[in-house]
Amino acid sequence: MTSICDVCNKSFKKKHHLQKACSPACVKEKALKYRQSDKYKQRLKEYWKSNAYKNAQKKYQKTDKFKIAQKKYFQSDKGKIAVKKYVQSDKGKVAVKKFQQSEKGKILQKKMNQSEGYKISQKKYQKTEKYRIAQSKFFKSEKGKSAVKKYYSTDKGQKVRKKHNKIYHERIKNDPILKARALQKIKDYYKTEKGKISAAAVKSRRRKGLKLGEPVWNDRKLVKQIFKIRNYLSKRDGTKYDVDHIIPIQGKTRDGYLVSGLQVWYNLIPIKSLSNMIKKTKVPSDSKLNKLPTPNLWISHLKNKFDLPDNLINKNNNLKYD
Repeated sequence: MTSICDVCNKSFKKKHHLQKACSPACVKEKALKYRQSDKYKQRLKEYWKSNAYKNAQKKYQKTDKFKIAQKKYFQSDKGKIAVKKYVQSDKGKVAVKKFQQSEKGKILQKKMNQSEGYKISQKKYQKTEKYRIAQSKFFKSEKGKSAVKKYYSTDKGQKVRKKHNKIYHERIKNDPILKARALQKIKDYYKTEKGKISAAAVKSRRRKGLKLGEPVWNDRKLVKQIFKIRNYLSKRDGTKYDVDHIIPIQGKTRDGYLVSGLQVWYNLIPIKSLSNMIKKTKVPSDSKLNKLPTPNLWISHLKNKFDLPDNLINKNNNLKYD
């Protein structure tokens, strides 16, 4: 039987009744044309939607051949670009969230966090400006503030906070720029409504404490003398000084026990306002308290410590000087 080729239009002898091309080259050309046609594409779409294709795909994905091919593709430049585009898309974000919430996703996340490669990459990322910007945005947000409050309410958070505060106070002592910033922050806080309320509450508590903490035998002339020394030092050094209670009226020891000092002349000392703010209600250690002089030598101790002139100290006013 003779027939005409569908590709080259030549006559040829058929070997079987389904043959429509004269040679293997014509067969390939016909196949290529068919694959480029709309009919073939439509049939493919129908097949991909069918259950038969899904079952075949599941079987293939379980094979080693598929895993090797997948690894090669993801390691290639084309695969990396495709993954980035998918993750950035809305569909990809939803899929990633679902996977992270699943049990499999949580197990993989734990393994990743424990791996050395992840730790190294995390350290590198934490040194970048991008990380700092993201961190500052998070802590300023409501979600970040609530997370910080929850963390510092725990025992671990309180220990970490104490460590950070110690480091910060040491840095403030050595750096004059940080000192100025800390003072400015405190001043700005007390200008706000919340700061004014807290300052008023502290003052009222302080007045009550001073009244209760002052014994009958306290020498108020010596107390006035210490306040005069405070005024002299602030003028001489050009920095603000406060009169501080060595043992605070409402203080706390390092072990957490409550302590109440007295409103007496030998419990008062002029110190810089910043160091007074840093000290707060902390009680000095026993070694520091044991080094302090007796009450009758307290004014002379202050004179020698701050290098005060003789005119400032009033010897003829019943003061226990020397």
